[in-house]
Amino acid sequence: MSFGTLFSSLMAIVISLAFVGALAWGTLWLLKRFQDGSFGRLAGTEKGRTLRFEKALPIGPRERLVLVEVDGEHLLLAVTAHTITPIKSWPVDGDADPSATPLEAGADEPAATSLTAKAKRFRLRMANPEVTE
Repeated sequence: MSFGTLFSSLMAIVISLAFVGALAWGTLWLLKRFQDGSFGRLAGTEKGRTLRFEKALPIGPRERLVLVEVDGEHLLLAVTAHTITPIKSWPVDGDADPSATPLEAGADEPAATSLTAKAKRFRLRMANPEVTE
């Protein structure tokens, strides 16, 4: 086997590997771009609701607090294996104080209750569901 044959075989392998890598990257990019079903429409120009996942904080084995953005509003949700409970809501713009707008209109708790205290109560409620506050 001559050096030219070996070199051309090696180059064919490298080019094939680069092609397969580019094809895999392109496929993953397309899946990420179209996973919401928009198929090319920009999220902001679409008629309807926009939904974006922000963060998740696990607070138990199957429980977590999830922050999502829906139509210019942040929602803090408590997610368990069986239920999703809204905890708090506030506008997306950074000027608003998240503790100033309770989600429920007739909330018993003061609006300034910290999210940490709510998370602790949620964790206790999930650990022992028969106990009421």
